[in-house]
Order: sequence, then structure tokens, then C-alpha cells
Amino acid sequence: MFAALPDGRILAVDATGRTTIWSAAATMDLAWHRLAAVPHVLAGATVTPLADGRLLVAGGNVGDSQTSARAIVVDPETGVWAETGAMSAPRTHHTATLLADGRVLVAGGTDHNRIIDVTYWRSMTMPRPSDYDEGVIDHDTLEIWDPRTGAWSAAGRFPVPLTEQSAVALQDGRVAFLGGQAKRRVPRRMAGGHWSIRYATWKFGGVFVWDPATERVTTINAVPRRDSVGALVLQDGRVLALGGLPEGDEVSPLDLLQALDPRTNGFANAGKLRVARASPLAVQLADGAVLIAGGSAGASTAPRRDGLPIETWAPTASSALALPEFDAPRDPQAARVLADGRVAIAACDRTILWNPATASWARADDLPPDSTGCRIVARRKSFLAVTPEGCTYELGASKR
Repeated sequence: MFAALPDGRILAVDATGRTTIWSAAATMDLAWHRLAAVPHVLAGATVTPLADGRLLVAGGNVGDSQTSARAIVVDPETGVWAETGAMSAPRTHHTATLLADGRVLVAGGTDHNRIIDVTYWRSMTMPRPSDYDEGVIDHDTLEIWDPRTGAWSAAGRFPVPLTEQSAVALQDGRVAFLGGQAKRRVPRRMAGGHWSIRYATWKFGGVFVWDPATERVTTINAVPRRDSVGALVLQDGRVLALGGLPEGDEVSPLDLLQALDPRTNGFANAGKLRVARASPLAVQLADGAVLIAGGSAGASTAPRRDGLPIETWAPTASSALALPEFDAPRDPQAARVLADGRVAIAACDRTILWNPATASWARADDLPPDSTGCRIVARRKSFLAVTPEGCTYELGASKR
């Protein structure tokens, strides 16, 4: 049964008595539409949607070993872009977080320009610290970009260098950084008895919390040490930390779920993932349930045509629950709850929709075949995809 409401919306009631309200104003265009071309986005750069719809693109690698400090502002609607001043240091694999006041906080990252060649060292004598302690390539600095001035300014330091961390803006305006790693040069005795100097990876097990009022960083200790952590701010203000990669060689991802309460600085176990994964994507539904998608199953896993199975987590449950089977995206990069209550999960290979009212999946429009390796970000009302060649596409803008 359908009935027109006084405000123009339509009320639908099915045979079970379930009601749905449809609004033309809330209907989203779930096809990818091409926008203007933009400059090439470097690998390892951050792409941050700004409040006015433009993008801040910062850092990244030029080739395999040169890191850039360049930052540009891009309007994907028109293709107009402009330099906006360089960061204080070249960065790749850093984080960039949009603050409540419209500024962007950039933190950590790696500078490959600082790598020292350590492939040749064949002394039978153990190296002295002065021979290997100058090879730090990861940053401990934070800086802020202000869209009103286009300028960068220092914003504090981490206690240690950090890269490959996850960052989320908390409800009180602070920013939390979960996990991460850093590399340092260390001596290593080889099988032939000689000493060599190699880069070794150290991982961070806790959380750094940055306060915009003081620009100081506080540390919340936790275990295990890991990077590639999924992170989601829940409706109640807690931060859900998902999976990750622990320390070691050829390690498998974690199935760990933890909840951080930033009011008490306390971590609590929140169950386990049904599928262990690193760098998963998560989005919370209106009823509090969390959809968990994507991520990596480990370096030794054979290539998959589809992504890892999508699962759910409920704040009141001790473990994630199963969902109907569906062809999951291989590498989802953005997800959001649409105005009609469905959830869109976007990836370069496919975009899918979850309808909690019918507990069913559907497939939305796909990006063009030349979009392999694209970057997808969630803007206020839509998704934006940028291909390696600089083509931009938008999905989810309101229908007109």
C-alpha cells in the first residue's frame, strides 16, 4: 500500500506491516558520473575532502624512492587546481584528518629520500652506534594546513617516529592515532660471521591522542603491537579498533576487536572478527550494528577474485555475526549510510549496497575498466573516485 504524505514524501506499507518512507529529495544517484580531469595523484599521497567540496592532495612517492612534500588543492567539478605550499617535510603513508574547524592535520609518514644504502657492510667487527643510528626515515612531526591561508604550521610531535598508522577524529575534536610502525637501522650478524646493517621494523601497540587546544600528544598503552588497524568512531564516542598486522616476518592478520573509550583512556576487548584481516573498512548503521568489509588476509594468501567476506559486529554481542553471501569488493575504500538507510560500500572493482530493511545485497554501478588502482573518498553527500591517470568520477549525488 502507498500513500502520499502532506510534505510530498511517500509512505509504503508491505504485507508484514513494515513501513518505508520514500523522499525524492533523499534519492541518491547510484551511477558513477565522470567529472573533470585532475593532476596525477602520487602513490602514498593523502586525498582529503574539504568542507567546500574540494580535495587536498598531499605528499606521496615519485617513483620508488623519491618522496614529495608537495600539496595541491583540486576542484573535481571543474578540474581547476592550485599549489598550496609544501609541507615542512616530504611524506608518504602519512595520515591526513579533517578537523571540525575545516583545517587538515597531517601526521607521521615516511621520507624515502632519507634512506641510506645499507646493502654493503661486511665487517667482522660489530658496528658502533655511530655507524648506523642516523638512518631514521619516518617522521614524528605533525602539521596543520589552514584552508583560509593555504599555509602549513607545526602542530606538535609524536613521542616516536610513526608511519602506517590509522587516524580518526573523535567527537570532542581530538584526533586518535592507532597502531603504526617505524623503521630503524640495526646491526645484524649474518650466516658467514660478518656484520651487516639492515632496516628493522618496530610496531606501536597503543594509541596517540592529539589535542587541538594544546597541540600535545598523549599516549594510551595497549597490546598487541600492530599496524594496518581498522578504526571507526562509534555513535557512543568509543573507537572500535579492528584487526591489524602484528610484529614479525610473514605474519598473519589479527582477528582482534577492541574498543577504546577516550573519556577514560581505557581499552576493552570487544570480541573477535569471524575473518582475521588487516586494514579493514567499517561503517556503523542506525541501529548500532557495524558492517566490516575488505582488508587483507595476509601476504601468503593467494589472489582472490572477490574480497574477504563482509561481516557484522554488534555493540552488545561478543562476536561478529554472519551475513548473506555476496560478491564482496576486493579492496573497499569508503562506505557510508545513505539517506534511505541503505549502506554503500565503494571499491575500484565494484560498489555494493546493503539494505538492512530487507537484509539483502545489491550491486550498484561499476567504475570504468580503466579505474584499476583508483583512490575513493567519501565526501559529505557522495563518493569521489580518482584514477591514476587523473580521471574523476562521482557516485551518490542527489538526483535532480
